[in-house]
Amino acid sequence: MEIRETQEELKALLRQEKDATRHEKLQVLYWLKTQTVETVLSAAVRLGKHRTTIQRWLSSYRAGGIEELLFQKPRSGRPRIMNPETVERLSKELQEPE
Repeated sequence: MEIRETQEELKALLRQEKDATRHEKLQVLYWLKTQTVETVLSAAVRLGKHRTTIQRWLSSYRAGGIEELLFQKPRSGRPRIMNPETVERLSKELQEPE
């Protein structure tokens, strides 16, 4: 597999990344670029992920590059019961002694 970014670019991205999942995705690319791992299976074992997860990541990288690999869909879920204004007002009230 051809990885378009250089080792230095990948290393810089790894240092900057705060999100754990995105960091792992970059780590796999770095390992493949530096030939630390030779197969998807060895990368999966080393990272503690399933082989198909790594294959899915690499498939998205092939499809759209680093932007597609690091893109994270907005999390869906149940909306909060209280709106932000109510939460802010409550936190202010809780800080008062009475």
